[in-house]
Amino acid sequence: MLPTNSIKKKSPATKRREHLRSEYWPKVDAWTGAGDGWFRAPRTLPLLFLLLRSKRLSGKKDPSRVYMALLARHVDSGLVEVTNEAELAYESGYTGQRAVRTWQERMLLLQELGLIRIRPSGNQKYRYVVLSEGIHHRPDDECLEIFDRCKAAFEYVFRELQVQIEDARAYMTSLGAIGVKK
Repeated sequence: MLPTNSIKKKSPATKRREHLRSEYWPKVDAWTGAGDGWFRAPRTLPLLFLLLRSKRLSGKKDPSRVYMALLARHVDSGLVEVTNEAELAYESGYTGQRAVRTWQERMLLLQELGLIRIRPSGNQKYRYVVLSEGIHHRPDDECLEIFDRCKAAFEYVFRELQVQIEDARAYMTSLGAIGVKK
């Protein structure tokens, strides 16, 4: 149940979308994010995942699944309490003997990229994790260095996407040519 101070009056756009949902899908229980077990995500999250998967930014260590698992564990205050590294490694898609080690490597990479901050407790290196706002509180020279890395990664990702789009168009054109009789 949501605290009463977080309940907001529904906007006209929300009311319109609810009306459309009930009109087109009256018998479907749509996931709305209300209640327990959900987190708010920024609109730019898919772009962030594209960047995290980019080899120019992360090399061969794609930390996007680890970041998603951390986001899913985030309840409030930007803090994630890690009680079981093996469980988080599994939620991130890592299994086998190297699962926890692989997860730990991705956690370090996320920290290096400025997306998380890690605080140990006792012998647990990853006991507390705060989801960072990124580069906003870093010195200008550091921000510019990170921006250059991100820009190069975005340029690479968008070039690759453009090639895939052109290939798909060519493929669809060739399929259309197969069905045409002369």
